[in-house]
Amino acid sequence: MNFSNTAPKGHFPCSVYGMKPFKLTSIPVENSRVFIYKALFQRLKPQPKSIEPLTKKESQQISQTASTLTQALEKPLHIFISYACEDEDLKTQLCKHLSVLERQGEITIWHNQYIQAGTSREQEIYTRIQKAHIVLLLGTANYVASNDTYDKELQLTMKFYQSGTVRKVIPIILEPADFEGTLFETPQTLPKNRIPVTLWHNKEEAFAHIVKEIRRIVRGLSL
Repeated sequence: MNFSNTAPKGHFPCSVYGMKPFKLTSIPVENSRVFIYKALFQRLKPQPKSIEPLTKKESQQISQTASTLTQALEKPLHIFISYACEDEDLKTQLCKHLSVLERQGEITIWHNQYIQAGTSREQEIYTRIQKAHIVLLLGTANYVASNDTYDKELQLTMKFYQSGTVRKVIPIILEPADFEGTLFETPQTLPKNRIPVTLWHNKEEAFAHIVKEIRRIVRGLSL
């Protein structure tokens, strides 16, 4: 996305979308990709000719957010794995396949089994998701039914994804379940054929496919 200064002074450059530069007055300024998306698409309707210019602060907000979303990340990238405790065995198998990326210095992995005794579970998870570049959501019926994962970890993930801290959210379907209306229906979902890992003839092949896609995403984000 080109955020170069091609618009008149004090206006948001949107010539790449075939729109005139504009100023927003109805959307609060927030340092997140949501602000940019709203800013780009709010003015699809015909607008009055008289539009107030952006303030210096608003222009800086847009520039800083655009820079954050496009800059490459230094390796290793931090991966947070969100999963239901009942799916410990499947999580372990995935981590085994991800270990090659970890050994190569491409990623670090964190999940709730690393929480130390005496540490606040909620605070530790909050901090780890906030620091994560990529979050893996391990989709099963257990995950959707869990208050800890679906209602808390997923909500935190989306909060930091919208703010630009988390760069990628990758849903992974491990077992068959009703995922209608959830993130597990999005195009980013793995495996690409959307067949749950446990239904593959060879589960090792399924995990290898998932890790290959994660490697591609990591390389796309990193230096």
